[in-house]
Amino acid sequence: MEAPPPMTDESSDALVRAIVGHDAFLVRTLVRLAGFELHEDPDATWHLSGVHEPLFNGVVSTSMTEANADLRIDELLERFRQAGVPAMWWVSPISTPADLSDRLGARGLSRTIMPGMSLDLRKLDLSVPPAGLLVEVVADSAGVDAWVAASSEGFEIPPELRGRFRGTPEAVLAGDIPGWCVTGWVDGAPVATAMVCIATGVAGVSNVTTIASHRRHGLGAAVTAHALGLARGKGYRTAVLTSTASGRLLYEAMGFVQRCTVEVFEALPSR
Repeated sequence: MEAPPPMTDESSDALVRAIVGHDAFLVRTLVRLAGFELHEDPDATWHLSGVHEPLFNGVVSTSMTEANADLRIDELLERFRQAGVPAMWWVSPISTPADLSDRLGARGLSRTIMPGMSLDLRKLDLSVPPAGLLVEVVADSAGVDAWVAASSEGFEIPPELRGRFRGTPEAVLAGDIPGWCVTGWVDGAPVATAMVCIATGVAGVSNVTTIASHRRHGLGAAVTAHALGLARGKGYRTAVLTSTASGRLLYEAMGFVQRCTVEVFEALPSR
């Protein structure tokens, strides 16, 4: 896939749409490449894998009317219940109806609120990385192995699911997701990862983690900055991401600014 030109609109609305658009692109692309069930209906984009892990099932975007929202919400939740899998339902500032969060909450779905953030890459600090850190771009199968090993340990992914996450760096390496996967090494071992995708005209950040034994030494920030520096070198002006609560301080220290909130609801098979 050929990457689009850099986004030049820096308005608040454009930044919010860029945050939401990056997340949606990644999910749709990875679902399609994995061969999972992907539905791009006029009022909702959703996917179903059958894997008992919420990341692999869910609703990516919603544009329902107030009149049909309750019916469609119940229809989609029933599909996940019938499959016996947990699912994630993403609600962004551009999701409709406007009270979608209230409707999902009323159905007993748990909610996580995450900041959507952006960074002007012209202000990116590319300081010398911490001593002892070697940063490499994933360039081959061995690099994919190392990236998956560090990412899986950092995110505490169960061993039986780790193979499914290999598709992410493989898609980047193959060019299906234009961008870079980057690994940080210390003493010959992979300890930190980051990924930047430029498929939507911005540098979308994801998969940033550091294994527990090497945290709080600036490794995650250094690896992320390296990947963003590659995007800036290609002319991209804006970085975006959706952060976890625990990652927010890292990104704020790098200069990211919150632009919106994104809510993720989790539906359990029994609900």
